[in-house]
Formats: sequence, structure tokens, C-alpha cells
Amino acid sequence: MGSTNGWRVYEHGAPAVFEEFSHPDLGDGELRVRVEYSSINYKDALALTGSGRIARSLPLIPGIDFAGEVTESSVSEFPTGTQVFGTGLGVGEEVNGGLARELVVPASRVLRIPERSSAREVMVLGTAGFTALLCIEALEQQANSREVVVTGSSGGVGSIAVSLLAQRGWEVTAISGSEEHHSKLRDLGASNVLGRDAVSEERKFGSEKWSNAVDCVGGDPLAGLLSRMGYGGIVAACGNAAGMSLNTSVLPFILRGVRLIGIDSVYVPIESRSNKWDALLEGFSGVEYDESWVTEVRLEDASDRASELISGGSSGRTLVRVAE
Repeated sequence: MGSTNGWRVYEHGAPAVFEEFSHPDLGDGELRVRVEYSSINYKDALALTGSGRIARSLPLIPGIDFAGEVTESSVSEFPTGTQVFGTGLGVGEEVNGGLARELVVPASRVLRIPERSSAREVMVLGTAGFTALLCIEALEQQANSREVVVTGSSGGVGSIAVSLLAQRGWEVTAISGSEEHHSKLRDLGASNVLGRDAVSEERKFGSEKWSNAVDCVGGDPLAGLLSRMGYGGIVAACGNAAGMSLNTSVLPFILRGVRLIGIDSVYVPIESRSNKWDALLEGFSGVEYDESWVTEVRLEDASDRASELISGGSSGRTLVRVAE
């Protein structure tokens, strides 16, 4: 029958358990994948620590990102030996995810890793990079200037967004509560770096300050950001680490024409993901995203790293080296 090991969530509110389990417990799907790399996003940190109701069915292997090699296949599109990856589409939420040595997954939720890339390179981006790209696309379709502020810029989405925006010619102001990262954000391409208090004002309608924004945190920082947006400003919002409530007013929207665009990276149809990922990987190849922004941990240590992320003690991207 065979067995593997990894993390499993058994109940909401309780930490995930690292254990050995049998292959039939991996679930249903046309592909069996030997996972080489995964990552820890905010959702994964919530699932691993029991801090949020991420799993839609229990028990469940968490991990919304994965990359590795197909070892068994019942579909011609992905023969044995194909390098594949997945981000979102319910992986690690509705079906088992990437924080285990092996994964059984529906073929409809995976893409091929391009020959010029590796499993590790794809996972450096993962859901964070894909989300950053979607935010930038939303701005580029509608923005009337090339000035942008990025909140939560020390995190995975934020740091990649700063890099990609700078590469595309935007003048980037990075907002980060971690002073130790300010010089590194400038190295990524930020023209200006400010502390968290730059978006912490409680007023629901303040003087105009920002032209466009990528908001990675939500909550009060997003409310403060909206109150200071200039006329016709656009905010692409993709995170909730600072809270899910939004205490604001309608004034920025009806007096300044501010547009708040919600960004979802989970359920983007698989048909449009391939082209977007090709563009993301090609564009990121020219970005100065220093390895100091990447922390790599063993599969067994994923929960400890997740606790650091929840407490705000981590920055950039966390890769999980799954392969033994």
C-alpha cells in the first residue's frame, strides 16, 4: 500500500500534526506528484497553527502551493516525469495540498513548469507572486499615473510587488512596519520607504496623498489608505493580515472617484493561468529579488515558521523544501 509523511489538519482551531499516513489517504485525482517544494503563505500559516478555518474538509493536508514531478498519471497531458506546479484552485483548502512528500491532485489544478524554470524558482513566486502580478495588472489597466504605494511591503506579496513594479517603471513607495527591512526595500527598487504610521490615520477622509496602491494587509491600514487617496486613485486590495473589517466612509468613493478593486488569486480559471505565469516567470527573471528575502525550511519545520509568520516575525517568502 505504501506510506508517506507530511502535515495534516484534523480539526479547526487545533495545530496541524506532522505524521506518516498511507497513500490512500492522499485523496482522489489523476496525478500523483512527488513534491519537491512548497511554501508558507498567510493561509498556510493559519492552517498550520490552527489560527483560521482554512480547510473546507477534514482531515486535510495544507499547502496552497506545490511543485514537483509526476510519478503516476492517468491522463496524457501530464505523463510520468512531467514537472508540474499548482497555486490555489482549492489545493490545500478543498483538496489535499503541498505540505506532504506526495500529493494526489486533479489534473485540472496543475500547470507544467516551463523548461527554463525549476520547481524552486516557481515556488519563490508561488501564490504571492501570482497575486502581486494580478494587482499590478489591475493598476496598469486603469491607473492614470505611474506612482504607487505598497502596504505590507516586507511580506511575500508586497516584496514581490515592489520588485515587479519597479522593474516596470513605476515610482514605488513601500510601507513597512519593520525598519530593519527599509534598506532592503530600496534595494528591491522602492524610491521611498515609510513606516506603518503613514497609513494609520483614523480619519475617514483626509487630504490627498496617494495616487495608486497595492494593499496587502487590509483592516485599518487599508481604511487609512483609502482616506488619503487622490482623485481617481485606484487601490488593488489582496490581503487581510491586519484584519477583515474595513472602518471607512463612502466619501473617498463619491467625492474623489476612488476605486477599490478586490484581487482574488485562488479561482482564476486554469485556462488563463498559463499565459499569466509565463509572463510572470519571464518578467521576474530580470528582477533583483535578492535571496535574502527567501527563507528555506524543511518540511518538518514548517509549523515553527508558520508561527513566526503569524506573530509578524518573518519577511519575504518562505520556501518549504519537501523532498528528502
